Amino acid sequence: MKTPHQLLITYTLTSNQLQRITEASSLVDVHYIPNIEEAKVHFSAAEILFGDIPKEHFLLMPKLRWVQISTVGADRFLYPELLQSNVVLCCSRGMHKYQMTELLFGVMIGITRKLFYYHDLQKRNEWTTALIKESDVIAGKTLGIVGLGSIGSTMAKVGKSFGMKVIGTKRTPEPVDGVGEVLAPSQLKKLLNNSDHVVNVTPLTPETTKMFGEKEFAAMKPSAVFYNFGRGASVDGAALVKALEQGTIRAAALDTFEEEPLPKNNPLWTAKNIFITPHIGGPIPHYYHLLTEIFIDNLTRYLGGEPFLTAVDKAKGY
Repeated sequence: MKTPHQLLITYTLTSNQLQRITEASSLVDVHYIPNIEEAKVHFSAAEILFGDIPKEHFLLMPKLRWVQISTVGADRFLYPELLQSNVVLCCSRGMHKYQMTELLFGVMIGITRKLFYYHDLQKRNEWTTALIKESDVIAGKTLGIVGLGSIGSTMAKVGKSFGMKVIGTKRTPEPVDGVGEVLAPSQLKKLLNNSDHVVNVTPLTPETTKMFGEKEFAAMKPSAVFYNFGRGASVDGAALVKALEQGTIRAAALDTFEEEPLPKNNPLWTAKNIFITPHIGGPIPHYYHLLTEIFIDNLTRYLGGEPFLTAVDKAKGY
């Protein structure tokens, strides 16, 4: 009889999620140990890991062949030892497109229609329509999406449905539904010059690290709003604060940061016209339910010798 595949699960799952995995295949021995110290006894035998894979753990797993992580961004796990190995790393690509799109347009409409300011007035029992002259609509405006992956493509469709003109960048500039013009990454300046709302949803790679700095903010319209829903390290925080304080751009909304939690003394907290959310774009109550379904799909593919659904391209970094 063939030896069962050894699966180690270190994420915390519900009994129903665990049952779904256990029932998915009789060819797998499932070891569910969310306490990482207790799980270490299974490191040497683990072939499949459903959990995070920091370098110190990876070095203790000689039989590892496949890892399923919970995040879209895989950059913190792409250390040389894993990159040079045959271990396949799968992310949660495709899971975040709706909630992050909703967050973008919720914040965008809040900024454009001055809803955040009206909420502050409500707390003071103030009734005034003076802000109407400062508000606007997003219909007819240009949405520039930096990174037309699954998230960016979903944002594009919604932007178009709101009557926005949509342009965006993509590593391979091919047509994307809802996008009027798809640009190469080298054409970022054109996107910045022409967009009223600029959203970054790129993964973190050497090319995207600090890709938004003083030069990029200067290329935007003074009336533009910048949104960072990609990785925090893609933005030069000091340059963004300067752009906001000097009126180089109108406003910004950030959900991700280079250091999280954002330190209390970070100048981003008090910058002019900035709106901060604590990296809540992706997490939702049933997050691990969706993740479990992705894992089961990939598990079926792994056992059947088929391509993974969400494998990370190690060369590209995402």
